[in-house]
Amino acid sequence: MNNPDWIFKFPITHRGLHDASKGVIENSLSAADAAIALNYGIECDVQRTLDGEAVVFHDFTLKRLTGMQGTVSDYTTSELCSFSLMRSFDKISTLEQFIDNIAGQTPLIIEIKSSFNTDLRLTQRVVDIVSQASQNIAVKSFDPACIAEFKRVAPHIPRGIVGMESYKCDEFAHLDDCSKFELSNLLHIDDTLPDFISWNVEDLKMLEPIMENLDLKIPVLAWTIRTEMQRQIAAQYADQIIFEGFLP
Repeated sequence: MNNPDWIFKFPITHRGLHDASKGVIENSLSAADAAIALNYGIECDVQRTLDGEAVVFHDFTLKRLTGMQGTVSDYTTSELCSFSLMRSFDKISTLEQFIDNIAGQTPLIIEIKSSFNTDLRLTQRVVDIVSQASQNIAVKSFDPACIAEFKRVAPHIPRGIVGMESYKCDEFAHLDDCSKFELSNLLHIDDTLPDFISWNVEDLKMLEPIMENLDLKIPVLAWTIRTEMQRQIAAQYADQIIFEGFLP
């Protein structure tokens, strides 16, 4: 098991230190620069392009952040990297560009987005990129298959599983109740063997007995901290925070 102490050195910005009112958009190079300037860590999301590249973007669809139609996977890397992020000078960047821009100045946690469809091509591309980067980088995902793949092919890279109590949002609507139960109770743990857990702050109280039942003694990162009350909850139950909307 990896012991990534550097993950807990600085609070972690959710998709970088973004502020749309100032033209600093989530998962942009400017949001990364803003986090670095204040000595915060960075969490970002990656999606797979039509031609198999990993780009830094949260949503499966492009509308909210670029105004474009369709999904990230409908476009090639060159097309996506020409799209401006809403009301800003930033464009979508590849994961390699994002890592190069950070240049090891602060820790980075990469969330691999997944449709839970057994397609591991994005995970495999992230493995290739992160394996060549001499920086403090960890990966995480909601999808246990992605983390199990990292355990199999790149066990030296710190990996985490993302979870919560309820999977009612649209992103998980296609999962059956059995799958949701397995996710919320960490029943994949023997396959994933994560180095940390990234858990919804609203559900932290229910995580503690689950970890005790599994005899699981690994750090917990709480997401997404947006209020002082949430920060107090995280301080009681978690080892690190992933935050946005204020400066802790």
